[in-house]
Amino acid sequence: SDHCIQMEPVIQRLEKDLKTKVRKINMSRKQEFVKLYECVGGNECGTVPFFYNRRTAQAICGATPYQNLKNLAMGKPIHFFHDAPQSIHDKVEHDPRRQRGVGWTDYLTEKLFSSVK
Repeated sequence: SDHCIQMEPVIQRLEKDLKTKVRKINMSRKQEFVKLYECVGGNECGTVPFFYNRRTAQAICGATPYQNLKNLAMGKPIHFFHDAPQSIHDKVEHDPRRQRGVGWTDYLTEKLFSSVK
């Protein structure tokens, strides 16, 4: 897919920075790969690429910025769904609360203004 191709330089950068190897699996090659994808949450995602950390059982659905992928690789909190990166050099820190409007300030604002109605 286009997102898989788009993520290739991001993966290469991650491998270089963390001195690790990202295993790539083409699901169309074997039925076992499809079952694996389903077992680790791919059904909820429904798209590729799908990144999964076996140690932490965390996953990322679709293309993602470098920092989010690095967080996944290092076992730090990640954001499951994310907009595709504009550039492999995307340095914006990942903050899902700001992106999704579910931070504590958004919660309080919603509660305050919903009681005013």
